[in-house]
Amino acid sequence: MRGDSVNGDLDARLERWRVDASEASHVLFAELMALPAMPAAMRQLSSGMLALAGCDKGFDGISKDIGRTAATGLAMYLHASGGLTLPRLKQVCAATGILSPGRARAVLLYLRFLRYVEPAEPEGRVARYAPTAALWDSWRQMMIMTIEAAQLLEPGVMLMANRAGDPATLLALSRVIGQTAMGLARLGEKENPFWRVFLNRYAGMQILHRLMLAARQGELYPPDGALPFSVTDLAQEFRVSRPHVTRMFQAAEREGLVIFEGKNSVRLQAYLRESIRYSLGLRLATTIFAVATVRAELPEAEPDFVAELA
Repeated sequence: MRGDSVNGDLDARLERWRVDASEASHVLFAELMALPAMPAAMRQLSSGMLALAGCDKGFDGISKDIGRTAATGLAMYLHASGGLTLPRLKQVCAATGILSPGRARAVLLYLRFLRYVEPAEPEGRVARYAPTAALWDSWRQMMIMTIEAAQLLEPGVMLMANRAGDPATLLALSRVIGQTAMGLARLGEKENPFWRVFLNRYAGMQILHRLMLAARQGELYPPDGALPFSVTDLAQEFRVSRPHVTRMFQAAEREGLVIFEGKNSVRLQAYLRESIRYSLGLRLATTIFAVATVRAELPEAEPDFVAELA
């Protein structure tokens, strides 16, 4: 057993979450989703996503819709597993069904605009790209934020929190997360109301995070009560137009995702709550699985981490 007794105990706990990424561990995913701490972990993840977007314009940009978010994660995965090229990005995007091969090109151009990727040594005649220091920094902060939320489900993941800044460790985490997420992503049908109304719309998921965080601490998460909102405040916070926010809510009502209770209050319906729960749970689960796998691959030398969560 590695390290001191406390860290050794946490390592033993982590061991049960090691999975074969190709199998995506659907059984362990279901176990995680059933943990009593899952609502609190999801709430912390929502809060962390908005906080990070609020202080990092680049991260805010890639968080605006599922296509940008997924393509950025896949770009990191490809860089960690043989090289980021447009043909490879198109291939994995098509395999997961998250976005079309045509949109993959647009997202790659957007990542170049953000100066998140830059040309690298070509792979034969195929142009290759590599993450810039800006993307590495955003990805590191995102990883630490997600680990901090995931530790509510599995305290052992904190053994990796202070190693996420190490390029080799972050690269390994990106590789395993990409492999596992692709396996789990194939489970769900992408052409559904949740994807159409919120995930694929600009700032849609960010608006949902803000709505849900309006619920009192300790309630279900995603909450099932009435949630107050202001179209003007949401538009200003996420730098979109008021008509954009209004149309999003109208579409959500038409699709049966929400019910309005008065002019400035909305209630999330069961299907939407379960869809959000799956989406947030997927991010937390893939992080825990990746930390468990990468932790086992690390050399015996321990980081200067003193566990406080046993």
